[in-house]
Amino acid sequence: MLRRSGAMLLLQTPPEKLEDYRTCLNDVAAIPELERIQSSQLWELNPGVYVSVFRVVVVESCEERAVHEKIVKLIFAHLGVRDPVIQIVRGNIVNLRSLEGVSHSMSSNPKGVLL
Repeated sequence: MLRRSGAMLLLQTPPEKLEDYRTCLNDVAAIPELERIQSSQLWELNPGVYVSVFRVVVVESCEERAVHEKIVKLIFAHLGVRDPVIQIVRGNIVNLRSLEGVSHSMSSNPKGVLL
């Protein structure tokens, strides 16, 4: 119980959802209008209640609402999260702080997907 409480406090991805989370990330990254997933997180708020936050970068010419709906459907289908937090950023906006600490593995994985 202490380990589970610690994981909740640290906002860690629950081990029982890790494979579904990876599948969800891959499916979200496959959306054609998406340039990359800048960040994402899944954690358990209460037993059986999950929270998901995504920050994605989309191509300049896309319809943001349509991309948002696709992401929401994928997150619900894979993770059961009904109201995920999704921040959509246009591709020409660069946040230099978000680039700090980016590992070399990202260069071989352009959409930033966990494999």
